Amino acid sequence: MLNILGIDYGSKRVGLALGDPEKKMAFPFEVIENKNRKYLLEKIKDVCLRENIKEVVVGLPVSLKGEEKNKQIMEVKKFVAALSAVCHKDVKTEDERFTSKMVESLRKEADGGSLAEKDSIEAMLMLESYLAKTEQPKTEKQRN
Repeated sequence: MLNILGIDYGSKRVGLALGDPEKKMAFPFEVIENKNRKYLLEKIKDVCLRENIKEVVVGLPVSLKGEEKNKQIMEVKKFVAALSAVCHKDVKTEDERFTSKMVESLRKEADGGSLAEKDSIEAMLMLESYLAKTEQPKTEKQRN
């Protein structure tokens, strides 16, 4: 079931991906223009309701040295706090430091692709990384 939302936050565009925690797979979903904070939060809230999202993960742009001390990280952390309040969900973050390079490699192999596709693919790669590390609770059937 695709009930985890991955978000690649950008100052101009925000890429979204949907993930299945059981199969540990993610798929590009859509891109939202980042007109302003209120507009963006409402659009993501609508996606969460429409797609029955249970969990939200936002990519955190950590530096190559693993530092979290830059302007973009501060902006993402403010966005995460606002999103958590609007969606009434615990919003998690995931290191996304290599997703841009991976997307560029994929785009070259696929003969380009639009910038919008790039944003949702970055969200997908970040979400796949998160899902690979996450242990999902076992269902009653799996416990027996």
